Amino acid sequence: MNVIPLRLNDLMPAQLPPIGCASVGVGIGKTETAIKIIAKLGTCARGMTRSEVDIAIVYAVPTHKLADDLVMRFASAGVTSGVWRGRLADNPANLNEKMCLKPDAVQEVASLGLPIQQSMCRFKTDAGYVSCESFLSCPYQQQASLLRGKQVVIVPHDSLFYEMPNIGPRNMLIIDEAFCFVGLRGL
Repeated sequence: MNVIPLRLNDLMPAQLPPIGCASVGVGIGKTETAIKIIAKLGTCARGMTRSEVDIAIVYAVPTHKLADDLVMRFASAGVTSGVWRGRLADNPANLNEKMCLKPDAVQEVASLGLPIQQSMCRFKTDAGYVSCESFLSCPYQQQASLLRGKQVVIVPHDSLFYEMPNIGPRNMLIIDEAFCFVGLRGL
């Protein structure tokens, strides 16, 4: 096995969170190892409140299909998890609609390079907050409260490059598979 650990922790001040990286080949069990480690962290935390031991992880993968598969694998390991879906993803509760109820407007705002959350979902003015008329019933917005209590929130790589609603504090980010080209825009 060809593992090249990148140990930046020795170079960084103690107050910063630890950073690690492993560059390894495909099909050798990285994901399964991550699931086992996360499950062990969860086992250590059982019986404690979330404030006592904070197992709160964002796990980024290339696709929703892989994310859905991971939910089942985490459940088998005793870890609570859920999938974050982007605005233009199919709504699993209603396959006839997207997660955002205004997908055409989302595409238009995104094509202009504007932040979608502040441009069309909810923003603050001097008079208070202005929200989309669908804000409270929007599947995209509703998923945030459903995922706050999960130990692991699985997101597609695209989500790493835009602002999401609050899914609660997270203390670890795991990025599975190459992600860097997803974030390139306008090149």
